Formats: sequence, C-alpha cells, structure tokens
Amino acid sequence: MSLRSNHLSYLKERGVNPERLKDRYATSGNDLCILYCDPYGTPYQDSKGQQYIVRRPFPTSKPKFKAPAASGSRPYYSSLMPDGYLKDISIPLVFIEGPVKVDACYQAIPTGLCFIGLTGTWNIVDRRDDNGISAEGNDSKVLPELKTIPMKGRQVIVLFDSDIADNTSVAKAAKFIAKWVRTRGGLPHKVMLPSEPDGRKNGADDFL
Repeated sequence: MSLRSNHLSYLKERGVNPERLKDRYATSGNDLCILYCDPYGTPYQDSKGQQYIVRRPFPTSKPKFKAPAASGSRPYYSSLMPDGYLKDISIPLVFIEGPVKVDACYQAIPTGLCFIGLTGTWNIVDRRDDNGISAEGNDSKVLPELKTIPMKGRQVIVLFDSDIADNTSVAKAAKFIAKWVRTRGGLPHKVMLPSEPDGRKNGADDFL
C-alpha cells in the first residue's frame, strides 16, 4: 500500500527513508500504521491473532501512538538493526520513546548502537506474564520480549525526549528502567537531550 503524502512528509522530516522500510509503514485512512516485529522480522500478534500494528493518527492526538486494544505492549525492533546486535553485550542498548525515532537513529547511526523502541516511556511494562498471557488482574511487569536480551555487563542507555528534565512521569519511567537494568547486571546511563532555545522539546530524531 502506498503512503499518503502527509505520511511520507512526516517520515522524511523525521529522517526516515520509507523506501528502506516498506515492510513496516502503511497508510490506513488518516492513520500511519507501523508494524511491530520480533528481532527476526516475524510480526507480533495482537489479542485477536492479527498483526500487531501501532497507529499514529493524523492530525496528531493524545496519545500520539495507539497500540492495539487489549493487547499489551511490544518493543519496536527496526528491520535496519544489524544481525547479532541484540545478543552482543559489547553493543550498547539504547531505549528510545517511539518507533519512528528508532528507524531515524539507525539511518543516521547504522552501526555501534542497538536501538530499541518503546511506544511510550512506560510501555516497558504491561499486564502479560512471562508466557505472554495477559489478564486484567496481573501486576504490571517488564515486557517478556525484553527479558530475553543479554544485559549482564552491558551498557544500557535511556534516551528519552528532552522533557525528561521537567516531566515527572518520564523521569520516573527512566529510573524504573535503570533499576530493572541493574537487577539484570547491566550498566544504565541516562542521556539528556537539549531542548530548543525557545523551549520546545527535542527527541532523538529532532536532535539528529
């Protein structure tokens, strides 16, 4: 399916070349649809057994990205991620808020870092158990897909938007991730992006 012109413009403004990611981006009505896949390119499934697709409505709304209903969260792995990067503990992991930013980062920095996307800062958790089964009464836990990533002795960078400096919820999410990384033997770091001179926030794609 071809992308609408405003979706193409949005991706190009973010530093993403849609031609290299035809398998991940599609248009449905006014929404830009983003397919989430495992590290090997197999699409995740939602609660209905369909492909796990996150939508970005146009014009934008709150929240900016909408995951499938009653399906929990998934990490976003770019098809641009080099083979073997996820398992190689010498390659630092970088957690980023938003799937498009992950693709933008891989296009600007194709080697040396392993970028992982969270649909939102707190989308590192959901109510699925370690077997991926979701239930309303479950406690929120770190996504089972992330628990398989080798962490011991590994640098793990939290690279959220620049509003982490004054957004309490975002700052708490970063601290939660750092604490979880430490329990896995990893070495967490927080990288602070500068805001624009007029106070507008920067994400990793804006900064690049």
